[in-house]
Parts: sequence; structure tokens; C-alpha cells
Amino acid sequence: MTIPSDTLTSKGSSRWDKDQFTIQNYANVYCKKVIFHKYCCFAGMYDFSPKSTSSIVLHRNKNNDSIMIHATKLEFRLKKSKDEASRSSWMFDPTTELKNRSDYEIEAFPVVFKFMKKRLDFEREIKWRKELNVVGTSSHVLQILTTFEPDYIDGELDDKYAVDRMHQRFKELPLRQGATDRTEFIDITQYPFALVFPNAIGGSLHDTLTQDNLILADIKKAASQMGDALMEFHENGLIHGSFSASHILVFLGYKDGILERTFKLSGLSSAVPLGLGGSANVKLGAITPGGRCLFDSSKLPPEMFTKLDRSQLEQYNVYWKVVMKLKNVEIPEDLIKPRIDPITHEVYVKKCYCHLDEATMQALPQLPYDLIDFDKSLDVWAFGILLFQMLSGDGSFFTSKKTGEITSAEILAKWDIHIAHSFVSQNIADVAAQDLLIHILSPIHIRKFIDLKVILAHPFFSATPLPDEINHLLTNAKDERDLIAKIRGKQFESDNTPEKEFEPTRLGRIGLKTQLRLTNSATEALRECFDPHGKFTNHAPFTFILLPYQLKRKNGGDYSLGTEIDADLAQRFGRQILELCKILWFAVCYSDKLKSGSDDLKSIFSNFFTSSTNEDGPVEFGKDILEVLRLRGDEYGDVATNFVLAVQELQQAFIDDPLTPVLTLISQCASKIANTFSITNQGCLYLVDEYSCTIAHENAKISQYPHLFRDHIHEIVYKCLPYIHASVSSILCAGQETRGLLKVLCGESNSVAILKSWEDSFSGIPTVPIRKRMVTELALLHEALHSTLIPSDSPMALNGEEELQFFSSLYVHIDSSRTFAGLRPITDETGTMWVTEKSKSLLLQESAIESKPESVYDAFAREEIRNEELMEKDRKIAQLEKALRKAQLEVENVRGEVEI
Repeated sequence: MTIPSDTLTSKGSSRWDKDQFTIQNYANVYCKKVIFHKYCCFAGMYDFSPKSTSSIVLHRNKNNDSIMIHATKLEFRLKKSKDEASRSSWMFDPTTELKNRSDYEIEAFPVVFKFMKKRLDFEREIKWRKELNVVGTSSHVLQILTTFEPDYIDGELDDKYAVDRMHQRFKELPLRQGATDRTEFIDITQYPFALVFPNAIGGSLHDTLTQDNLILADIKKAASQMGDALMEFHENGLIHGSFSASHILVFLGYKDGILERTFKLSGLSSAVPLGLGGSANVKLGAITPGGRCLFDSSKLPPEMFTKLDRSQLEQYNVYWKVVMKLKNVEIPEDLIKPRIDPITHEVYVKKCYCHLDEATMQALPQLPYDLIDFDKSLDVWAFGILLFQMLSGDGSFFTSKKTGEITSAEILAKWDIHIAHSFVSQNIADVAAQDLLIHILSPIHIRKFIDLKVILAHPFFSATPLPDEINHLLTNAKDERDLIAKIRGKQFESDNTPEKEFEPTRLGRIGLKTQLRLTNSATEALRECFDPHGKFTNHAPFTFILLPYQLKRKNGGDYSLGTEIDADLAQRFGRQILELCKILWFAVCYSDKLKSGSDDLKSIFSNFFTSSTNEDGPVEFGKDILEVLRLRGDEYGDVATNFVLAVQELQQAFIDDPLTPVLTLISQCASKIANTFSITNQGCLYLVDEYSCTIAHENAKISQYPHLFRDHIHEIVYKCLPYIHASVSSILCAGQETRGLLKVLCGESNSVAILKSWEDSFSGIPTVPIRKRMVTELALLHEALHSTLIPSDSPMALNGEEELQFFSSLYVHIDSSRTFAGLRPITDETGTMWVTEKSKSLLLQESAIESKPESVYDAFAREEIRNEELMEKDRKIAQLEKALRKAQLEVENVRGEVEI
């Protein structure tokens, strides 16, 4: 094909003279797409227009250093053979009507662009593929189709990418059709480097595992292919470093009419030379001065986590304080913040460090741990995680599904072969897979001797059914591990079994009011809600109060408020607790109406959704709801109005689950309570005497109570709130109402002002102890906390008996002698309370009096007199009804005579 003379200023150069007319000015646009694409815009071959309302973004890394997006490559092809170039002059004729020509075609096929900010990452992606000799589709490593950088395209001198990506349309590239919000556009001009990859129709393996479980054949195929890829890395002296399902792409194809998956490994920018840690001798756990993690925390092996004692924690904090003061260092606190176990207060950290120049690093304070070298065992551990995720269908592996961060550092820091066995055997059923994973997910002293070649030779990867002798060996190995685990479990149970439950003091006959309190005590409500089998409630008291301040203890042992600030907090906290009680009673009434299928309630909501909204609407509809619930408007008007507003705001959620708005009100109130604790950033746990409704205390000079919480305050408050509510509700029903609450929150500080400030909040709260109501309130509160405030992957997200197990474990750590501030259980066989010795004496005295023969006779006599009085009343009522019927009959007779 002949190119017109003087088209290029220099035929040996790909740089155009911008002052002269060139092929870009007049050549046919389709010609430019391939034949001269290196002399034209890089986007002349690629279409980034979104094809649907789905985003074209495939992946964006946490630091925003790179982004992967879908694109379409348009390739111009002549249908004539190349020796007929003379017939191709039409391509340079601007008057050519393309629609009349049939000797060309435009082929479109999907590709993926990875735009990058950092040259080092860009070069590493290319460099490691060259060392691995990644060519075509035969390799298990994803190939690169094209490379773009400021002055080069595919390694040849060309600045067209640098010029074209600065075009206005690339400054605001829409990510989906119909994009309007600013967050739905991306500025590609920020990324000076780009790689083009084949498009994986199946997405990433992470996407596949999220949507569906793989069949065993595909699991074996994926593991085998990725094992081969990692083995290729290791044989070439490389470590992948961030091996995960997110970096594995799934390509779909058909063979003999059957859908087949092929897997390709990507993400090579994190790879490092084996044994060197890279050219700059980078250790595992490096964080750049700009706050970029050079590791994937979700795939860190157990040896990267450690527990720190107090002196080590101080050393750790000193190191990072010095680092943070350095110039140009901006590391987010969350990256280095220690993980503190809320029960044991043990401190755990990742073995991280700030990667700086060698001189600066040597001048920094010493860390309390040795840094870990990159090693192939890092890839082996990550391979084990991937295999576990595919086999179990659980993609978390001790990580938060929301953030991807490790949530169980304390477990990984203690990781050993027995934990590995327990974890794998509970989640994986296949015997061969169990055996393989227990070896792969082993501690470093075992794992460092395992390589991919040994792993891939395991019987699990056999394409045919295993011989009987192999199955027999695997089964024997499993039985042996199970036996060892059983022996260790019994030993652990023997070492950690709590003392026998306290034998409750048994009461004889007691007064009706006391019996009512025992039957409907906070302990009984908590037992029914969280401990239906009674495993824990006779082992320890679960009636306590958590205060955002510490009470002052007098010489006589009584408590009182210490400062004016404490008084203000007590007033605020008490009001919020009462408001929670009121919302929960509203929720119980509303829940009961829902269960009964109330037509009146349905009618109100139907009218609400069909009527035109106005300012008075929520108030009026709130009044209608209160009328149905039989609650007073002056007491519950605000609650009802807020409920209607929540329904209005959460209409679809309300339609899906009518309990959603009321659960929202509960969680909002709980958040306010947690915010009160944030003022002092502490929580003081006091045990409560259920009978006297006072804080329990011992006469001993040293006491384990109050127990002080300073970490994870919000989570602690949410965890304690059901137990606080049970205690408060029981106190309000004990006869003293808010004065009883005042004794618990303020000790002996008798503040009239505080009581008066609580009047509105207390008004309308039930004061009759009814266990069914309390249990329903606890269940609703627990549901609200766990559905909105406590993340499902949080260690605090426990249910049922696990709730009480949590606090039982807490008592083991804070009160190993089981003093419980002098509280012991007492029962009349219908219900149980935990009380102090003083309350116990009072109850025994009452029982002794009520059990005397004369007392029994008096009670019987009183009952007989009461029965006679009732019978006399019944007789009078019957006489009156008879007289009324007679009078009515006479009236009807008179009316009949008048009509005649």
C-alpha cells in the first residue's frame, strides 16, 4: 500500500510535526484504528463507553493507585490480501463513502485496562512476566496485550498515549450509562501508565465464590492451575506476595459443547525476588511513608501476628510516635492500631514497620519483634486460604467481609497445628481435603518445609477415585487427629471447667409480692431469653449496671457520686435508659398487634401510605397508632411520632419487615447511650442486688468491682445493654420506681433534681413485674443491636447461650475467685434472684414468718374471708341483674301496649 508523499515529516519517527497536515488530519477513521494506530490516538482503538447501567469498574485498589475498567478494542481489518495494497488507496480519500464498501471489517472484542499511577508497579508487572516467559494463552499467568506509558507504546517511542489521555472526555469518563453523580465519573488523566489485558468473562474467582459454590472438579482444576502458577514463580526465584481469589481471573469457554473454566493469575506488581525482599530489601509488613501497605493483611500468615505485654506495647507505641513525627510521613492510625481483646485486655499487633531509607530506619527506636522475611511459605499459606475458601464456601477466613481486615488476630497469634485441625475439620468434610489443608495451614516451623510440588502431588488432586489403601490411610490419619483433639479437649475442659454451680438458698413460704418478684426477676427473664437450658444462670450473676463514671466509695462501704460532672452524666444516662424502656414497651405492644394481625393497624398504615403528606401527618397518625396500642398520647406521643417518621423514611424496609422502624428507634436510642459513654471513654461494671435494688459490694478492702472497660466502649455498651435493661426494668418494678434507679446510678446521693428531670421519661413505663414482657423486650433489644449496631463479623456478634458464655469468660478473667461482690442465688422454686448476704437474711426472715403455722392459718383465714366477700358480691350482682331483667321486661310490655 502506497502512502502519499510527505505524509510523515520523518518516516523513521513516530512523532508528528504538529504544525503540518498529517494522516491524522485526513486519513479515513477506520484506517487509523489499526494500520496507523501507533501514529494516532491510543483511544482510536478503544471504546470506553459504558454499555449498560452497570459500572465498567472491575477493581480499584485501597490506595487508589490503580483502577481496572472494561473497554472494547476495535480492530480494522481489510478483507483483501496484502499484495493488493494498490487497491487500498480509498482509505486515504476523504470522499469515500464507507457504507458502499464491503472490503473491510471492524472486529470488536472486550479487553480490560489497568490504569496505574506508579511507574514501579507498572514496570514490575512487565518485568516479572518477562522473567516468567509469559507468552500467549498457554501460561497460567495472565498475559499483557499492550502497554502504555508517557513516551512509549509497547516499548516503542510514542507519546500519543500521553497526549490523548489528557483529552477532556478522559477527565470525566462516565462509569455507567446515565451517570449523573460526580462519584460515577473517573479522571483517567491521573494515571500515566496503563496495561491492557484479555477480558475474563467469568470475572474474578472472588466474584465466582461470592455468587455460587464451585463443584469439586472446578475446585481441583483451579487449585491445580494456580498451584502450577505459584510453582513457576518459585522455580524462577519469585514470590507472588498477594495471592488471593481477587487476583485470579476466570475465563469461560466451550469444549465439545460443555462449559469449561480456565484460571489465570494476575496482580504481579506485588511479586518480590525470593530471599531478597526486593531490590530495597523490603520485609513483610512494610508500610510506605504515604500509608500504603505493601502486603495484603487478609492473607498474612500467623507468624505475622504477636501478643505484646505492657512494656512491649510501650516500645511499639514509641516507635510509631517517632515515625509519625518524621517529615512526609502520613500513616493512617487504623493501620497500626493494636487489637485489644475486650475480655482479657490482651494486646495483639501485626508485625509491621515503616519502610524508609536505610539510614533513617537504623536511627528509629527498636520494635518489640523481629521483622519477617519474604518466603515461599507466604504463598503456601495464601494457597491454603484459597483452597479452604473454595471447599468451605466461606470467603472470610478470620476477616471482615466489609473491610477485608483481620478480625481475629488473637487466634492467629496463638495458631498451632491443633487449632488448624479444629478449624479445618469443623468446616471441611472431605477426608483428603482435610489432610491436605491441615498440612498447608500449619505453623511456620512446619509450613516452611512444604513446597507446591509436594502439595500438588497430594492424593486430593487425583483425577481418578483414590485406591482403598490410600483412603484407609487418610481415614486412619483423620481418626488419629480426632482422638488427639478429643484428649486435648477433655484436658482443657478439666483445666478450665468452672467450679460447680452455686447451690441456691431455698426459701419456704414467702409473701405474694416477694414471690411475684422472684418469679419475674431479671435473672429469670435473662435465663428464658438467653439460657433456656440453664447452663450459666446458676454459675454467675448477670444482673449488673454499666456506668459512664465511677462512683465514690465511702468508709462504710456505700457508694455516692463523686463530682458534678458525674451527677450530670447520671442524670443524662438515667433519662436515656428510661427512654429506652419506654421505646421497648411501645415495641412490645406494636409487635403483639402485628402478630395478632390487627385490622385497625393495617387500616392506619394503608391510610398513611395513600394520604397526601403534611406537617401534622406523622403526629396524627401517631395518635391513631397509640389508640390501637392502648397507650396514652401524653406519655408516648413523641415515640409514636418518631415511629411514623421512621416508617415514612424506610418505606420499602417497612414493607419487607414491619418491625424495621421500631428496631431503628431502639438502635438510635442505644447509639445515644453509647455516645454518653464516649464522653468519659470508660465503662464501670457494678453487680446489682436484685432484692434490695442496690449496687452489691463487699466489706473487703480490695474488690474486683467495679470492673473498668476502656477499650471498644461502644461495642461493650451494646453487648451489656440487654443485661442493663433487665436490671433496670426489674428495679422499676420493685416498688420504688425511679428512686430505686437513683440508688443504683447515684448510690446514696439523693438528688431531687435528678428525680424530677426523669419524670417525663418515666411516665407510662410499666411497673408491674411480668416476665413475658421483659423477655420480649430483651429479644427486641438484642435483635436491634445485632441487626444495625453490632457487625455480623464482629467478635461481639453472639447469640443465645454464647451471650452468657461471653460474660462467664469475662468473670473468669476479672473475678477468678468468684466473689461476685458477695452475691449468691436464692430461690423459692418458682424463680431465682442473686442477692447479698443482707438481702438473703431479710428473705429468710420473711420466709420464716410466712411459714409459721399461725401465719399460714391467718393467711388461710384472710383468704376465706376474701372468698366470702367475693361470694357475697356475686350474690348481690346476681340479684341486681335479675331486677334489671325484670325492669327491662316491664318496659317492653308497656311499649307494646302503647303501640296497640
